Amino acid sequence: MKGKIRPWLWVLVPILLIAWLLPFGWNASMVPYSSLTPSDRGVSGIYRLLEERGEPVGRWEEGWDHLPETRGHVLWIVEPSQRFFSPGEIDTLKQWVRNGNTLIVWATFGRPLSDGLHLDGYEIDHRKKKVSMDRSGSGWKNEVETLHFPRNRRLLSSMDEVWKDDQGIPRIGKRGIGKGAIYYIPEPDLITNRGIGKEDNLALALYFASLAKGDGRIWFDETVHGMEAPSAGGAGEERTLTTLMSPLLWWLFFQGTLLFFLWLYRNGKRFGAPRWESVKEERTGNEYIRAMASLYQWAGVGQESLAIQLEGVLRETRSRLGLGSRSPLSKVLEQTERRMGWVAAQRFRKLIREIENLPDTPKGSTLIRLSRDLQKWREELEGWRPKRSTSRESGSFPTGF
Repeated sequence: MKGKIRPWLWVLVPILLIAWLLPFGWNASMVPYSSLTPSDRGVSGIYRLLEERGEPVGRWEEGWDHLPETRGHVLWIVEPSQRFFSPGEIDTLKQWVRNGNTLIVWATFGRPLSDGLHLDGYEIDHRKKKVSMDRSGSGWKNEVETLHFPRNRRLLSSMDEVWKDDQGIPRIGKRGIGKGAIYYIPEPDLITNRGIGKEDNLALALYFASLAKGDGRIWFDETVHGMEAPSAGGAGEERTLTTLMSPLLWWLFFQGTLLFFLWLYRNGKRFGAPRWESVKEERTGNEYIRAMASLYQWAGVGQESLAIQLEGVLRETRSRLGLGSRSPLSKVLEQTERRMGWVAAQRFRKLIREIENLPDTPKGSTLIRLSRDLQKWREELEGWRPKRSTSRESGSFPTGF
């Protein structure tokens, strides 16, 4: 009914509202390896710990070509979710390190950033996660006895310095570049909220945080998690729609498309709700006849119904011909032939005879046909007009009109 709210709208509208608001909460709290994410796969735990210890920590969200120009900063990049880094972006990041800053890469090998920086590794056995480290060195390394490697990954790329376990397997590497350095740990889950408290993982993270010098700060890069895309870094870089649009933009695009189709539906555009228009249609008596004939056949009173209809037609015929209500059928047929013509009288006589000779259970098609014939006779009778006499001598009308 027009103007009445359909019940399903009460369900659809809340669903659309939740779907519309979901991206905003999702981006803030569900992105893996983000310092904003409190779940097991986030790194908000170590970020908050550094804040509580009074360390100069912050989140970087402006792109690599806007990194601080001063020295002594430490940039943590934890398992980037981006699928593409242009050579210009990689060169911009390397140049920032050359100027006297430190880059800590906690990322899986074989990914775009690791490949761009020529960092590689491999994994053999997932079952061995607790790894004893080599303590033959000096300084901070002596404070780390064991580390928890969730996937037991090892270094494969050539580095200037490597830290091995007690079996001589390289686990963590350092590569000097200009006045700065790049550290590579092929286990991003080592510092997640789930892994930071296991073994001596926290001590390792605190050491890397201590590499900030002077006025430098510890930055957690959020641009690589779909929150912000790294800025352009070189000419001739090839970009596609997939790499330019963040998850939030994709969600907004999807919601906009859905609202567009709902608008089409609301306005009745082809596949939507029908337009409210008045349809002028004249119904004939045939619909009523077919319906009643079917009902009479189903009830088994077809013959009786036709007899009643015939009696009504004869009554109307007597009245129309000016006969008495008790005039016999022969008189009715005689006056019909004299006033309406022989053809009409013969048709009426045949119709009466067929109805009188019906079987006890006539077919539905027979009921419909005879009912329609009675209706046609009634319409013909109503359309018939008696002719007046033109005799001037009598100055009167004939008895039959």
